[in-house]
Amino acid sequence: MAKDIKAVHEMLDYTKQLRLHTEGRRALHIRLSVLEKHLQEEHYRRFAAASFRTLKTDYGAASFSLPNNDLVLIVKDARVDVIDPMLNQVRLKFKEASALRAIDPIQGVSDAFVEWFDLEAEYDVFTKYVARLAQAVLEGKKIPASRNVGASKSKKKSKAKPDVNPDTGLIKIDPQGDAGAPLPSEPPQKMKVSKIESPARKPQSKKLDPEMLLTLTKAITSADVGGLLRRQCVMAILGIQAPQMVMVHRWVPQQVVFDTFLKSKLTEVDPWLSGFLEDLIASRVLASDPNMENENSLASSLKVTAAGVLAREFDKFEEGLGKKIRSNIVLEFSSLDVTSNFAAYLAAREKLQTLGFKSCIAGVDPRALAWLNLGNLQSDFLKVTNPASNVETWLDRKEEDRIINIIEKIGSNRIILEGCHSSEDIILGQRLGITMFQGEAVDPSISN
Repeated sequence: MAKDIKAVHEMLDYTKQLRLHTEGRRALHIRLSVLEKHLQEEHYRRFAAASFRTLKTDYGAASFSLPNNDLVLIVKDARVDVIDPMLNQVRLKFKEASALRAIDPIQGVSDAFVEWFDLEAEYDVFTKYVARLAQAVLEGKKIPASRNVGASKSKKKSKAKPDVNPDTGLIKIDPQGDAGAPLPSEPPQKMKVSKIESPARKPQSKKLDPEMLLTLTKAITSADVGGLLRRQCVMAILGIQAPQMVMVHRWVPQQVVFDTFLKSKLTEVDPWLSGFLEDLIASRVLASDPNMENENSLASSLKVTAAGVLAREFDKFEEGLGKKIRSNIVLEFSSLDVTSNFAAYLAAREKLQTLGFKSCIAGVDPRALAWLNLGNLQSDFLKVTNPASNVETWLDRKEEDRIINIIEKIGSNRIILEGCHSSEDIILGQRLGITMFQGEAVDPSISN
């Protein structure tokens, strides 16, 4: 609960920071709290959060999970017709809920389940709405069904006769009155109006090339990237027991960097140029004095690179940790970073061992476990990722038994299944003997 309450304050702080950065941004308040109690269980909440993962990976969306199970999303340059299909997945999941059966949803239009905001035009409205929402959540009060909460209930519809202009004989319309009422000569009609929007500005799509890398290098070198860090928990899930927080992981997604400094969406990635960019991000993150509190978990972790650990920025980072126990801090390397410069990785790993840090290698294909010499890698943890193809195409009975045997030899307390976007990913991991998981279906990522 303390973590959820913290999310409320983070939502308020993030909203204030957007005052000068509303261009192209939208916000959604998804009221999971209106669902029946059994539909507000943890796995349903994770499903709802995971349904919007593309907004985070492709648009750098900020997500806030509130204590009452509601979700608030703030996203940049994502059109309504991009967001709405994700929202429809959630509606479909909860279609039996009484609150949703009464709704005939219209794309981009607020209803009793979701509230939409165009922050370019409605930033002040959204700010007031979020403040009232936060107060209601923290006080345990019922969440308002519309943004008009706080409006005086004493205002009643006027039943006075229409005001007629004596010169023209036409009815004068009060702009503050009930503009939706039909004219006296027309019978009341039930109308369904679709919201029409001007074409939204699409984020410019770019390819990571040497020129872009040079531009980013100049921008990032003089910037504090600490504010771009994302945080997500690694959770242990054992049988029917409640998930237990194991590790708090922090990293800066490349797409967030592109969105922040280039206002663009990356479409093609050269793995070698991407590696140079990761080195740059790692050094700037280490220089930003990142928060390494483990927040009720056993450990905290930070994504780095071998070059970053060997640079002087890491030495300053290590000094800044003061009396923190180094063995409770895990430094994560990508498998590409390890294999592309193995000598640098070994030097970085030796440095970490000397100082007492733990290490992790991420992005390992589960099929590669049999080919890795874990003794040479000397990694305390491995993060495996589901192959992009359907599980039926790569996991037959023989391969499953082989992977299970390898995980048993390595130790399930050293293996983490990352990129868990749905409950199916968790089920697959448990089938392979994995007990630790990371991803939007386990814990939504938020700004650090």
